[in-house]
Formats: sequence, structure tokens, C-alpha cells
Amino acid sequence: MTRSEKEFDYIKIKLASPIRIFQWSHRRLPNGQFVGEVQKSETINYRTFKPEMDGLFCERIFGPSKSFECACGKYKRVRYDGLICERCGVELTESRVRRHRMGHINLIYPVTHVWYINSRPNYMALLLEVEQCEKTLNTAITWFAFSKYILSHIAVESTYNGNTKTTLEDYEILISSILQPNSLSTFLNEYKFDSKQKIKRKKSGELNLWDGRIKRIKLSSLSYFIAEDEISFYGLHWDLQKYRQCRALRLTGYPLKPYAKPKPQNRRRNTPKYLLRTTPHYLIGAVLIKKELEKLNLNDEINYTRNFITCCSNVLQDSLRKWEYQRIYKLQDQSIKRIRILENLLATGSNPAWMIITILPVIPPALRPMIQLEGGRFATSDLNELYRRIITRNNRLLRLLEIDAPQLIIRNEKRMLQEAVDTLIDNGKRGKIALSANNRPLKSLSDIIKGKHGRFRQNLLGKRVDYSGRSVIVVGPSLKLNQCGLPYEMAIELFQPFIIRELINQGFASNMKIAKNLIQQNESTVDPVVEKILANHPIFLNRAPTLHRLGIQAFEPILVQGRAIKLHPLVCSAFNADFDGDQMAVHLPLSLEAQAECYMLMLAPHNFLSPANGEPIIMPSQDMVLGCYYLTVQNIKGLLGSNHYFTSLEDVILAYNQEQIELHATIWIRYNNALPKPKNLVQSIKLSDKSCVEYYENLQVRKDKKGNKIVQYLQTTTGRVIFNYTIQKTLNLL
Repeated sequence: MTRSEKEFDYIKIKLASPIRIFQWSHRRLPNGQFVGEVQKSETINYRTFKPEMDGLFCERIFGPSKSFECACGKYKRVRYDGLICERCGVELTESRVRRHRMGHINLIYPVTHVWYINSRPNYMALLLEVEQCEKTLNTAITWFAFSKYILSHIAVESTYNGNTKTTLEDYEILISSILQPNSLSTFLNEYKFDSKQKIKRKKSGELNLWDGRIKRIKLSSLSYFIAEDEISFYGLHWDLQKYRQCRALRLTGYPLKPYAKPKPQNRRRNTPKYLLRTTPHYLIGAVLIKKELEKLNLNDEINYTRNFITCCSNVLQDSLRKWEYQRIYKLQDQSIKRIRILENLLATGSNPAWMIITILPVIPPALRPMIQLEGGRFATSDLNELYRRIITRNNRLLRLLEIDAPQLIIRNEKRMLQEAVDTLIDNGKRGKIALSANNRPLKSLSDIIKGKHGRFRQNLLGKRVDYSGRSVIVVGPSLKLNQCGLPYEMAIELFQPFIIRELINQGFASNMKIAKNLIQQNESTVDPVVEKILANHPIFLNRAPTLHRLGIQAFEPILVQGRAIKLHPLVCSAFNADFDGDQMAVHLPLSLEAQAECYMLMLAPHNFLSPANGEPIIMPSQDMVLGCYYLTVQNIKGLLGSNHYFTSLEDVILAYNQEQIELHATIWIRYNNALPKPKNLVQSIKLSDKSCVEYYENLQVRKDKKGNKIVQYLQTTTGRVIFNYTIQKTLNLL
């Protein structure tokens, strides 16, 4: 199999249709047999340790476990490449196809996708316009779309305290006039009236029923309320239909006036089965949601929602009461969210009904491996256990439907199937977290993808790259703003290809092996080569998390001893770094274009302003301000070296380094540049050579007998000299 070299600009993730999922795995063998559906929950045979056919590791579906070797062993070796074994149906190809070939599971009952029904915002609730994703049904269920009919003289058996009695009673039946137009004629044809029984139509109006089993119905848990042929559960179906009718009339769709709960009775009525058949057959659960989503016309819904937003905006301009304003504002906000979803669905060509899963894809077996350990035990991925649960429950539901099991059992099995699919997609998203045998949460598909250790951040975005390193950062106050200290060991390792090339070019080594030996032996000829390379090659420093573009900047490396990266303290605010153990990564730009961008765009002095607000981001911190204040403190008397005279700044620093003067000692330094004319003469002393010395507050001036200035001394401190010397040296004024 050749690797595809087709170039692409981007990838797009969107909803997959059931047909697309089916096409991912469906294949036809030369004998006419179709493969792709995983029908068994088994993985491997415990005797032969070979994958079970039609199981989760089936070689016929996913490809051979060993390259160019079929399951039955009839064909082996590469000369049979592309052949399909007529015995086992396995295609002879490379085993790496098991990394991309998929399978599928045909679900007996559709299930909802937990991402779309338990999300914030709830996409299905917004599309169906079910307000707040829930309806509180502690009151009676109210219908309008029915007509009432009375059946008279119906024989009904009732049991009271163990005694059975037959009575003739009148019954009210419901005949739907909208949803089932032919329901009345169907009922009249199926039920034969005798001479005493009559059917009479009652005045149409609202019908109030009560069922104590319904307490609260949420759309997010609708897939667990899976019931058919039960009149009580039709309330949610009416709820959806009624709400869609109300919103077309610009109404809210709130439940009507509550009705009192009926008192419990100790008499159990045995209603005849033919009367129960008059109750319409309605859908519930994921089937109902799927049916409602299929009815949506995206273009019409977008136009309506836009008009509704405009209507809400006009109403909000009027004077309203507080609760009315909040109510309409909330409806407008929900409509804005809804139109975004509708437009995205229309732009991607997706059908909202695809949120309901009817065909479940099975990822390739190489992505959920089973590995044999020492001692004969096996370690398997959690996904295999989650898929096994789904297949087991799906097959059990099929058998229950075939034997016509009671609805209570079937309903429970459908609920368990929904829970199994939810656990596979996102364990713990809805309901209890599924645990393994050792009480460890099973890792679902969402857990594999999301988070710091997920597929994207850990394996795709966070993968290790060449020409990169990582180390702890320490402060480097002697560095320039565009410099950083790079440890010698790290520089040798990162720039090794460049060093080898330069050693060969300069004749220190004749081949690569000799050059590597010179580097490993720390020969003296290597150091000048390293310094030469680093002088013209910038590096990137990155600190995670990279929240803005200043999280990665370029610097000119300076070789330092030790194993820590030295960083200028002024760039710490851009990296949000401090020196309490933070680590930073080093990356090398390889191409000339990348190096040019480093010098032109990425150097730290070029990133002076914050991209968020345009304010300077290179600002002295509190410890820098405190250090400058401490360095320039004066008027401290009695210190070593006080009142000493110096001719230059360098002499002061030399004396300080030799510990002849202290940092805050008051000294006199010769100053040759012009100064403003001093004022406030303190004292003037004439010398024997007729020259004089004039003492001012912070200045001494010696003049000759003609009054010409010979020399002048400024009064300052050692710290202020160091501060001034550093500034002048940085500005290249010395």
C-alpha cells in the first residue's frame, strides 16, 4: 500500500451521515459476501489467540494481523499480495491497514449522541425549540387535537378486595382528528357493535389526563423514557408539537393552568384490550427526536428565526414589565443561538437528524490494541470493553424483539443500549461513570481526544521535535535585552550538525565520525567553532502555555556555564515567567527565511508593546525599582572610603571591586564636562600658589590665580557611579 501524497490545506470535522459511516467499513468480497459489520462481542480465541470472525478484531473486516498471511494459513508471503482467501475471506496485504480500516455496528434502536443532547448550549433543544430543555409535568397533560366519543353499555370487569364483578359502563375514547384522520373509521371497522352498544360523539374540547408516573421530562433524558403504546408518555410528543404551533403564533408555549392531582383509588379496573387499541401508537425516545429533526427545513427555519429576532427587538423597545422584558430577552438570546446552529448546519450540508446514531462506527483495532503480557495474561484498551457492552446489549435487544418480550423488558434494554453508547462516546457525561474491574474509570473516546494528555495536545500539538531542548530558567541581569544565556552542553547538542559541518570545512576533521569524536572529547578546537556558529544564529525561547504571540520570542544566544538558561528579567512579563523553577523550551530556526524573521520580527526588543492593549509590556518590576533605589541611596556617614577622590568612573568601580570603598560611601569624582554656574558658595580657601578652592554644596572647583577653572569634583556615591556607568555603557556613550 503506497502512502497518499495528496496535498491539502485544511481538514474539516462535521457530522457524518449514516450512509457515510456505512461506506467507511462496507466492502464486498469476490464471492459476493459483504463484510464490515461487527456482529460479535468476542475479541480473540482463548485457545488459538487468533481474532474471532465478525468480532472486534476480525481479520476479514479490518485486515490481517500478520502481513500477507490469511487467517486460515492457506496463503502466506508477499507474492500473494492483493489476493483474498476463498476460505476465510481475508485480504492478503500489509498488517498496517488495521490502523485505518473501520467497522460498524447496526443498532437495533437509534440512540442520541451525548455531545449534542448534554452540551451547553443544548443543540437539540435549540433546534426543536424546547424551552429550557425540559417541561415540568406535575400537572395534568392537556391535549387539544382530539375529539371525544362515548361508548355506552361496555362490559367491564373490576376487582375489589379479591372479588370480581362485571358491570356495564360508559367509556370515553379518544379519536385523533389531526394526527390520524382515519382513526375513527378504522376503529368502527374493527369493533362490531351489538344492539345495546352505541357510539356517540361528545363536544370537542381540551382533555385533561393524569399519570402519576410522570414527574419530570427533560429532553436530555428523553432517550431513557422509551415507551410505546402508552398514552401517558404521549404528553412529551404533544409538548413538542404544541410548542412549535405556539411559537408560530408568537406565543410562549408554557403549560396551561395546573390541575389537581386525583386521589388514589383502591379499585383496579381491567380495561378491555380493544379499548386500549383505540389509544394511538406514538413514538418516544430517540425515535421521536429523530422524527422531529427530520421535519426541520433549514432554510425556512432560518427565515423564521430571523423574523422572530427582529420581532423581539421591536418589542424590547417598548416599555415592558421586568419579567416580560427578561422573558423576551431570553427568547431572543435563544433564537440567536439557534440561528447560528442552523446556518452552520446549512453551510456544512449536514442534516440535524444525523445527531441520532443508527449506525455506530468501530475504530480500527490497532488504535485499541490487545497486548499479551508475561505469564499469558492480556492487557487491552478500555474501548474494547465499551464496544463489547454495546454489541452484547444490541444483540440481546434483537433477540427480545424476535421473541416478542414484554415492553417493560424491551424498554429497559433500549435504555441500557443508550447508556452503553453514551459511555463509549463520553464516560460520565450523563449518569454514573462506568468502572473497570479494578474500580478505574473506563477511558472513552472523548477522554482519548480531550485534555492535556489527549490526542491533539499530547500527540499532535505537543509532540517532540528535532533541534529543540528544555531547561530551567534563571535570571541573567548582565545580559542585553536581545540576549539569553544558553548552557554549553545544550548548545553542543542542538548545534551538533552545524558544528560538524564547520569542523570539516575548517579542516579539523576529515569525516563526520572524527568530528563527533572531537565533540565528545571536548577538544579545545570545538569552542571557537561553537562561538562562531552562535554569533550568527538566533534561537527561539518558548514558555508553556503560549497564550499570546509574545509567549515565544527570539534571542541571540550567549554561552554560559551550568545547565540553566539565563533570561533577561525585563522579558519575564511577556512570558509570564518567574524564577521559582519555571522551564522554557529552546527551538532552532533552520532556514534562512526563519532566521531573517527572527531578527526582523521576533527579537525581544521588537516586542515592546502588548498586542492586547498596546501598552508597554517591558516594564521594570518592583524588585528592579527597589534595587535602583538601594543602589543610589546617599547621606550615610562613616563608611569605608568616604571622602576619597577619584579621576574616572572606572577607578571608582575598580576600587569597589577591590573592597576599598563601600557601596553607599560618599566620594568625590573628577568631572571634566561643563556644568551650570554653581550657586550658594559655602567656603573659599586660598592656597600658597595663589590658587583657590571653592566649596559648594555638592561641588569642588579649583581655580588658578587668574580665576580660570583647573579641575572640578562632583560629590556622589559609589552606587550612583555604578548606576551612571551602566547607563552610559548601554547607550554606547563611553
